[in-house]
Amino acid sequence: MENKYFDIQVNGYAGIDFNQNNLSLENFRQACLKLEEDGVEGIFATIITADLSDMISRIKLLVSLRMKDPLCSERSFTFGSCERPGYYLL
Repeated sequence: MENKYFDIQVNGYAGIDFNQNNLSLENFRQACLKLEEDGVEGIFATIITADLSDMISRIKLLVSLRMKDPLCSERSFTFGSCERPGYYLL
């Protein structure tokens, strides 16, 4: 049995920063798929401390990316690859 990990603080991965104001669904999925490929079963997607309005915008962006993903739209708080749910916003 292969060990899988749950990372409780992920600001981005594989060169993709979750703390940007223009993060695309394609880039977010790419980071999550790379995490999964590297043995990470789930994450808490986090943002770093910044101007409050930037932080709110980034949280809203992450939520909207989830809503745009047809595989994830029915799974509460699930982000990334929905074949193996486990990507959450913290």
